[in-house]
Amino acid sequence: MNEFNMDYSLDRKTREQMEFDELANILFGMSDYHKANFENYISENGVKRKFNGVAFLFSAYWMLFKSMFKYGALFIFAIVVLAFAIPDPFYSVICFGLQIGIGLKGNQLYYNYVRKEVESVMFAYDEQEQRIEHLEKKKKRNLIAGITLFIIFQALAVCGSLW
Repeated sequence: MNEFNMDYSLDRKTREQMEFDELANILFGMSDYHKANFENYISENGVKRKFNGVAFLFSAYWMLFKSMFKYGALFIFAIVVLAFAIPDPFYSVICFGLQIGIGLKGNQLYYNYVRKEVESVMFAYDEQEQRIEHLEKKKKRNLIAGITLFIIFQALAVCGSLW
């Protein structure tokens, strides 16, 4: 009897993980790169950190592209505030340090963000079809918001260079 319950719980965990993976793929279009990194965070062997070069080079845009709008806005706000508060040589070093930090922690930030988003949808809806429908709508909103924010930041950069 105990073996049966144990097998059922393993089967349930596998099914829930498959549902989670399907939802994460719908909302975020998970690449093989991110799937492999996410398995490192889930595995019991511990986390193997990988440096994310794209997150390092294009920190704010990477966050916006990945629909992490709060992180992206916070990063841009920090860069702008630091530009006014700190003299130039120190400003460059601090910005470079922030970008290194995003490169080191980018995959973990993205993993935590995906996990939170998908778990909130799994909790809100009982049926997988409802979850998929909700995430398809959210995906469209995220795409529009990301493009809009990208255009706004580019316009601000052009205006700043004209002054």
